[in-house]
Amino acid sequence: MKKIILTGALALSLGLASCDNYLDINQSPNSPAVENLTASMIFPGAEMAMPLQDILSRIYVRNHITVQ
Repeated sequence: MKKIILTGALALSLGLASCDNYLDINQSPNSPAVENLTASMIFPGAEMAMPLQDILSRIYVRNHITVQ
């Protein structure tokens, strides 16, 4: 019983003391931050996604909606 308590206390102390900046894990230098985005970065992706959405909606209508 004493061994379990000591192991738990050790794990808890290591877990609390191991990371100082644990919330900084998603800082990627290769992707732009939201405040640095411009229209020239956003619109090409939106233009490429539009035909795909059109194709997928036509396939859905063809396969799931029947004329009665």
